[in-house]
Amino acid sequence: MEGVRKAILRIDCENGTKEAVSSPNEAARKILNHGSTDMAFGQEKCEIVVQYNPASIKYRAGISQNRSIKYERQNKEVYKITAITGESTADISFTLVFHSRFEGDPSVQEQMDLLFNMIRRSPEKQIEFLWSNIYVQGRLVSFSGVYDMFDSTGRPISGHMDITIETSTKVERTSKTLQNLDNKKQQDELRKT
Repeated sequence: MEGVRKAILRIDCENGTKEAVSSPNEAARKILNHGSTDMAFGQEKCEIVVQYNPASIKYRAGISQNRSIKYERQNKEVYKITAITGESTADISFTLVFHSRFEGDPSVQEQMDLLFNMIRRSPEKQIEFLWSNIYVQGRLVSFSGVYDMFDSTGRPISGHMDITIETSTKVERTSKTLQNLDNKKQQDELRKT
């Protein structure tokens, strides 16, 4: 599958701990069984290579802003002080897919359980998603998984997980300008202070 880009999910793990492995052979087996996961010790993030459907990207953004105005007298001068606080949030939602078609393929249930446990162990739910030229870092706000298909023994062979990551930015700005006291409302405000 030349040219296919892998999607990578990195999740802050509690105290940087990873799933324990007792030997190099067990570590290699876990990497093979869990879709090329990085379970090395001493790192702050758990990392997993995941299957990703690029047609499933969804973006949503929101903006809030508050403005307050007050007047301040210093000596004979009057100043108008405007404070603006704002916050913008952007959510990105995507779907990870899990398939196990052939004998020896990684177990869909084990892969989904591994991802669920990585998220469960992350105290701040900080997460990074990388695919092609898309990079998102933020806080996990929504996560759900579904098994889509089973084999004749009841073993899940297909599933998907929907993940939403929120990024936010806060802005605070204050301006102070010299004002003319022609406006009655401004004069009333000054008398209150």
